[in-house]
Amino acid sequence: MPTILLAALLLPVLLNPLSAADSGVALQEDQSAYAITKAEVIVDPSKELSVERILEAQKRKTAAWRETDNLNFGYSTARYWVKVPVVNRGASATDWTLELRYPLVQTVHFYQFTNGRQVAEVKAGRLLPFHDRPVDYRTLLFNFSAPKGTRTELYLMLESVGTMRALMTIYTHDALLTQGTTTMAAMGIYFGILLAMALYNFFMFLSIRDRNHLFYVAYVLSFGLLQACLNGLSYQYLWPDWVQWNKISVPVLLGCTYMFLAIFTKSFLETKRVVPRLDLGLTGLLLASVALVLWGIFDYGLFANKLASFLMSFAPWVVWPISLRCIQLGSRPAIYYFIAFTCFFLGSSAYSAKDLSWLPAGFFTLNGTYFGSAAEMILLSLGLAARIKHMKEEKLRSELQAVEAERQLAENRKELEQQIAISTLASQVAHDIRSPLAALDSVLKDVEQLPEAKRTVIRSAAGRIRDIANDLLEKNRGEEESQGCEPSTADCDSQGPLEILVQREEQGELDRMVKTALRDPQWRYIKRLRWASPLVECAKSARSFDN
Repeated sequence: MPTILLAALLLPVLLNPLSAADSGVALQEDQSAYAITKAEVIVDPSKELSVERILEAQKRKTAAWRETDNLNFGYSTARYWVKVPVVNRGASATDWTLELRYPLVQTVHFYQFTNGRQVAEVKAGRLLPFHDRPVDYRTLLFNFSAPKGTRTELYLMLESVGTMRALMTIYTHDALLTQGTTTMAAMGIYFGILLAMALYNFFMFLSIRDRNHLFYVAYVLSFGLLQACLNGLSYQYLWPDWVQWNKISVPVLLGCTYMFLAIFTKSFLETKRVVPRLDLGLTGLLLASVALVLWGIFDYGLFANKLASFLMSFAPWVVWPISLRCIQLGSRPAIYYFIAFTCFFLGSSAYSAKDLSWLPAGFFTLNGTYFGSAAEMILLSLGLAARIKHMKEEKLRSELQAVEAERQLAENRKELEQQIAISTLASQVAHDIRSPLAALDSVLKDVEQLPEAKRTVIRSAAGRIRDIANDLLEKNRGEEESQGCEPSTADCDSQGPLEILVQREEQGELDRMVKTALRDPQWRYIKRLRWASPLVECAKSARSFDN
């Protein structure tokens, strides 16, 4: 009896396809969006399975389905089959849309089976022209019907040589429209910021011709195009019919982005001058970026995509130590650079952590890359503005120093000219004194008839004159040697000799000696002698100098 009662209770459940034991997505009346976190997956490395063979294997219960909650399969060239059962338990809406949120899958085949019968088959992917998609939208959308009380099984065949992600959400049409409108508005603001930063710095380059602004513009534009490729906007609006370019655009644009980043960093932080050893890391990043661009163009495949991921992982370990070291060395632009890339990497890390289920899906984690990169571009632009201000301050400081140096040089030149004029005058005076002094010495040898007292006066006057001349010349030589000049009798930078001469003139020594000699009666006798004429000329010269 208990067995019969238990069977009676379980029979409706076993026969009802909408029972709670069913796996997959259960559609409810009060919910319009369902993020798919679990699905059944078959990995087909040989790429031989078809949907018919999978259905036959299911009937024989030999299908190798495995349930997983990790729908990020990484890099693989295998073919992936994903099954999503959908059961409408009570939702009144019958028309639904499955969104494959990762638009970079190359080939996607969508199949819908309702109550075991195939009702739809759609082909899409980035290797098909954009307008061949079932819905003209940046991501891959597949419409399907799920009437109330029915069970629908959705099969997707995914194939690509890049990252394989099966991130999916089921929406009602109204919910998809609302979500799409909100997302497009946010992306419009984001790309508007990037475009504004690019245009502003491009005009700054035209104005001041600073190549850092040009490198920044190249980096922003390449990064913006890369983001447009990653979210599908570029294929929708820029090149909807360029299938081959759409295929290789991600690794090529990623290589260009990091190439311009390396160039911008080298120029903006002056790494070759400031941190020459760490600059080698930027050179390596630059060469790897060029290699990725060439590889993506001429031999696109799994290796190019792996090299792209390597660059994305390698770049932070290059730019962060460089910016930190430049900050330690006193570089103010490096502060903006470090904060900018910290914001970007934090935002990107939050988005990646959300994909790995390390962080909950929220507004910030869903848009972490956009928040981080927008903050990065704004801060880098502010860094360029700060750099311009710093350069203007340095230029003004240099100009002021140059003006001060020029003024000081003019003062020194004027002072030197005055010293040279005074020195020339002093040297000339000393020379004029020593010339007649030599004649006076020769005359003194032949004035024996004069009294000894008179001769003593004349010798004393001649000695004093000689001392004055010698003092002038010695003072001149001492001043020239102390200033590093070559000693000369005509040119000197010192005022000392003239001061000595004026001082001795004020003392009246020379005047008294000459006047005393001229008042002596014997002097008039000596004047009449022809051999005494040099002595007379010496007296006249000394007298004229005194006047």
